[in-house]
Order: sequence, then C-alpha cells, then structure tokens
Amino acid sequence: MAATLQFKMTLRNILPPIWRRIRVSPELTLAELHHVIQILFGWSESHLWQFEIALQTYADYEDEFDELDLVPAKTTRLADLPAALKRFAYNYDFGDDWWVEIAIEPGAGSLYSRNHESRTRALVTRRDPPHRRARQDRPPPTKRTPKKEPRK
Repeated sequence: MAATLQFKMTLRNILPPIWRRIRVSPELTLAELHHVIQILFGWSESHLWQFEIALQTYADYEDEFDELDLVPAKTTRLADLPAALKRFAYNYDFGDDWWVEIAIEPGAGSLYSRNHESRTRALVTRRDPPHRRARQDRPPPTKRTPKKEPRK
C-alpha cells in the first residue's frame, strides 16, 4: 500500500462543484476520516453520518432495528478497504442528506517521512464557488467606532 492515499471529495448535486483534495495515511480509520471531512467542509459534527463502500455501510451509530448490516467505522482502516476500490461515498445529516463523492486518485506520492508520520496530518487543496472565494479574498472589515461628542 502507498505511503499516502489521495482523495478528491466532491459534494454531490451542487453547482458549481465544491471539492476538496486531501492526502492521508492509509492507517486512518473511517471514523477519523469522518472528522477530517467535518473540518474540511466546515460542518459541526451534530448529525449522524455513514460511509457507503462497495455495497456495505460503515458507521458508528446503533441500528436499533437491526435492518442494516453496519460495519464499525472506528475499527476499519483505509488500508483495509478493497484494493480495487476507485470511489466511495460519505453521507452526513440524513435530513439534509449531504453526500460527498470520494474518488481515490492514483499517484499520490509520499507526504510522510518514516520518522515523522502523523495519522492526522493532511495536505488539502480546495475549490469553493466564486462567491465564497470572493469573500475570502477581501480584507476583514475594520471596526468603526462612533465619534463621541465632547462633554460640556
């Protein structure tokens, strides 16, 4: 397995596309990848989530009706996924139904050195729609304080 995995994560059904590219260690668990996705997309970790990978559902919530054959995300490492896997999906907030398509990109190269590997370190690139980029490029607003009238 490669020293790193490179993913391109794209929100489904959003135009213009909003995506993030990231390199992570294959030793990350799916639960740890969930936390990374939450940070990348600015979400608040306040809803249920799951991964859909090769017709299998990975999650860390209890299925009270035993209708789903859930695999625990806390113990499933990225390195444990099928080698032929090209893409999988992440679903967050089952009410609003945010789906992130995760494509595994070839030729990630090496991000980590053997002596200083960190399971949570990641290299990220992103693309936001033009209106969000414009806001990020503007300088922060300055505080305006009202002029005080001199005391008489």
